[in-house]
Amino acid sequence: MTREIVFRRLTKKESEILTNEVRNTPNIVAVPINRWRSFDKMFVFEDEKGIGGVCALDYFGKDWAEIADFIVLPRLRGKGIGRKLFDKAFGYLKIHQYNIYIVSRNPLVIGMMEKAVFNIYQNFFQMPWPVIWHSTKKTLNLAVMTEFVRKLFVFRKKTSLVYGILRKEDYGKNLD
Repeated sequence: MTREIVFRRLTKKESEILTNEVRNTPNIVAVPINRWRSFDKMFVFEDEKGIGGVCALDYFGKDWAEIADFIVLPRLRGKGIGRKLFDKAFGYLKIHQYNIYIVSRNPLVIGMMEKAVFNIYQNFFQMPWPVIWHSTKKTLNLAVMTEFVRKLFVFRKKTSLVYGILRKEDYGKNLD
């Protein structure tokens, strides 16, 4: 049985699977199918049944990257796959000396941010300007806004987003 994380581009079918799964996941706002396809490469967990989870890296500004569009399919949740994907992405970005940004409302992801000693923000406008600009551009997408509103009514989720920043000059403070 092969279970591994690879760094590659998604197929169209995999993008469709993930888009449908995100629609049923309350903690992820929206990822349109064309966004999945826009990533040249991402960390992909594969097993004998195919794709099991992904973690995309979204580069912006001079030296910033977002650990973005991070999901594990339900059949593999609770097995440490999300942690492995996060660790791969986090390690890759540290080696390449990026400032790292994450936004989530998922308690497990927030716990990963805290363990990795990210600076945690509750207020979007406390973030550095490159992050505000990047996030605003990403959000000003009709498909994302429509899905955001749909999820407000379907899931009635009241949990706020949490923003995490780890600047490259703070890597030495990491407890790992």
